Amino acid sequence: MEPIIRAILDSNLPEVRRLMASDAKAAWTKSESGRTPAQVAYASGNFPATAAILRSTPQCIDEIPTSPTELLEDLIRDFSQSTLCSEWNQNIEFDLWALVIEDPEYKRDYDRYLAVDRASLGDIGWIASWAEGWFHWPDSEDSPKFISMTDWEDHYQQKTKR
Repeated sequence: MEPIIRAILDSNLPEVRRLMASDAKAAWTKSESGRTPAQVAYASGNFPATAAILRSTPQCIDEIPTSPTELLEDLIRDFSQSTLCSEWNQNIEFDLWALVIEDPEYKRDYDRYLAVDRASLGDIGWIASWAEGWFHWPDSEDSPKFISMTDWEDHYQQKTKR
């Protein structure tokens, strides 16, 4: 099995990043089933690896069967699940955005997010830029809604009272 495929299947994100950075052809390696690393990562539900691969090799974008908005929602849900054991924790969109933009004025208890690495936050920010927006779960709705980046930034400013 190719090292990049093994790293994806083992959920070894640092190794995925290392291999992508050290070998320009890694993104085009095929698995035994003929899938590219981006396809393997997405199909296996490894959304952080999917984002890392796409960010390091944007030409792979056409390799995954989803839109940037769907991948962004998957990443936010994955982040909430992996850090808070909740599919969509209350205000996760604000907490995560504050981490992505490194907002020094956002007042929250960040101890729960200490294990989050800057590279993963950069990947999420890159996917949000590609999607041209962010997700927000309005109190009156039963699911998160995608809004434009301009609308999100306005909403974030209002919510954080600045």
